[in-house]
Amino acid sequence: MEPKNLIISLLLFICFSSENCSGAIINVDPGTSFNLTGSDDQNVINAAIQSANSGDTVQLESTTFHISSPIIMKSEVALKGNGIGATVIYCDDPGSNFATQNIINCNGITDIEISNFFN
Repeated sequence: MEPKNLIISLLLFICFSSENCSGAIINVDPGTSFNLTGSDDQNVINAAIQSANSGDTVQLESTTFHISSPIIMKSEVALKGNGIGATVIYCDDPGSNFATQNIINCNGITDIEISNFFN
């Protein structure tokens, strides 16, 4: 094998065996700021999702997030919690229309992952 091909193969191996090549992790807690205009936690979460690039993960910290409107997902972005009881998304108005239909809106998107909200 030529040295040039060997180096390329080695770099690809390192990239595919490393989590650093899978995208950035954007950590979010209720105090995180993404230049928001609202005060509900869904604004913080939605701003993080919208700022994410393809392959990035929005990691919600271990806390309770209070929302009053849906979380809007984006194609090719992952949304992760820290397990049941650790990361909680609480709808402040459980009788609202969105709470009974879709707390996390995934309409018209592809290649997403939502995980670690349940055991």
